[in-house]
Amino acid sequence: MRSFRVLAGCCGLVLTLAACTADPQRAAAPTSQAAVANPIQVECLNVERAYLAWSQAQALPHDAAGVLALAEAELQMLKDDADTFANDVEIYEDPPSMVLAAAVGRYNADLAITIFTSGIMGKIDADRAAAVAMSISEIHSMFRAFMTSNCA
Repeated sequence: MRSFRVLAGCCGLVLTLAACTADPQRAAAPTSQAAVANPIQVECLNVERAYLAWSQAQALPHDAAGVLALAEAELQMLKDDADTFANDVEIYEDPPSMVLAAAVGRYNADLAITIFTSGIMGKIDADRAAAVAMSISEIHSMFRAFMTSNCA
């Protein structure tokens, strides 16, 4: 009895498929048009994705005190995240993207200097911590400006 149900189900499926392909109007009608991606939308999505990945990093500090509390390994993770963010943003050539990429570049440089000086001094200098915190703030501002000018 069970094999009869399976056989009946298979035959029903085959008949349904045959009926669908036999209908000339159905076969000729497109089911959907291929979506053509707007380059600006693609850029907005890619930059937003990169920003969110960077900004949601667990070790990303919110102020200079947060930078001072970072361990060397956390600084290096932030540097790696900044490298990825920079690579994702610097491929776009419109002015808002270039300004955001420059802000990420400054942050990356501030992190590199902070890693270097903390390795020599054995701790993070307060001035370096303030510079990194300011760079982070600048990235947030430049991202908002990018979204307003390109993606609104």
